[in-house]
Amino acid sequence: MLEAARPCPSSLTQAATELMVEIGYTAMTMRKLALRVGILPGSLYHHVDCKQDCAARHHRTPQAGLGKRRPT
Repeated sequence: MLEAARPCPSSLTQAATELMVEIGYTAMTMRKLALRVGILPGSLYHHVDCKQDCAARHHRTPQAGLGKRRPT
């Protein structure tokens, strides 16, 4: 049976969105996300199970990443 995703603080979702826009999904690591929000990497797993959860939340967030461009 699948478990429902735990609620994610908006600050974590926002930081994940910013990182994905800035450096891309592949380059974003849980360690980089933890550093961005100021918590220990292991503490992230109290909010999300994996990096894919962050991406899913990013795509469900209204206007996620709109108006922002990645540097070329």
